[in-house]
Amino acid sequence: QPQQQLLTAAFKQPFAPESERAKAITKSFGMFIAADMRPYSVVENKGFKNLLKVLEPR
Repeated sequence: QPQQQLLTAAFKQPFAPESERAKAITKSFGMFIAADMRPYSVVENKGFKNLLKVLEPR
């Protein structure tokens, strides 16, 4: 019989801001905005939020 996951296990800690992964994500996001002249509000779109959940489900 499967066991239920603890609620605390469902919430992973975010990357530390100084981590290499966090820096790479920030740089890539900046390029995404700047290269295509996208508005900063793109982060509020459902599609963008879904993409981030798929890429990094934290």
